[in-house]
Amino acid sequence: MADVNYDDVLETPVVDSEAHNLLRRISEEGGYAYVSMSTRAASGDVRAAEAAREMAWEQLHSGPVHSVVPVWRDAYAMACLYVAKCHYVRGEFTEAVRVLDMALIMGATVFRTDLVAAVGKAMERVNTVNAVEESVNGSVNNVKLLTDQTAINLTEVS
Repeated sequence: MADVNYDDVLETPVVDSEAHNLLRRISEEGGYAYVSMSTRAASGDVRAAEAAREMAWEQLHSGPVHSVVPVWRDAYAMACLYVAKCHYVRGEFTEAVRVLDMALIMGATVFRTDLVAAVGKAMERVNTVNAVEESVNGSVNNVKLLTDQTAINLTEVS
């Protein structure tokens, strides 16, 4: 794990502008506990972020795919962004990428812009860490992530 750097964060402008509306819609669906945890997660509470993500995950898996209320896909993506931000600021870049990947798979498209930008930024940091480890150790155990190729793949999926 790298040193904590609170100046280097994942920016989430869409979440910042849409969170209030999403939380209102989730409240209308009875997701009061999610709203509470998500509000705490927005201020950097990693436990609350993990709890919000778990709540949204449970909603996504509570029945057949066609019966899932779409707002819970948005909720899952937003919670994943909060979790990833916590990992990123602590220097846990690979874990941030893993969480963001799940958000891209399971979440709706409302926060896709934030997710793609966050994946790109976190992957750049993973590649930097890998390059440093490679120069120090002569090799890296991790597979090197290719930011440009991933961006192309994400664009093709959108």
